Amino acid sequence: MNCNFIDIVSRVIGGEKREFDIICDDEALMNDDARLSAVDTYGNMMLFGNLFVVKFNGVDDEMSLTVDDINYVRQYVKTLGTYRHPDPYPILTCVEYE
Repeated sequence: MNCNFIDIVSRVIGGEKREFDIICDDEALMNDDARLSAVDTYGNMMLFGNLFVVKFNGVDDEMSLTVDDINYVRQYVKTLGTYRHPDPYPILTCVEYE
């Protein structure tokens, strides 16, 4: 992820409200030029920097997504630009607190 510190947050994504863990670059907000990487259903900023979307195994560890999970999450990745970063890049949308 090209950072020294990460954070793991649980969020629901999309209309089915499926829960995922998102590993994010915890240093991104210290960067003056941080890229927005996730927004909620209203377009409000949720996360910045690089992300990995994974699932919690229910006990004590993260695990990879299934093909079904990948296809589900992929439908909520949109290519958008921001004022600071006008060249479009992937942003995860419809990310909500549990």
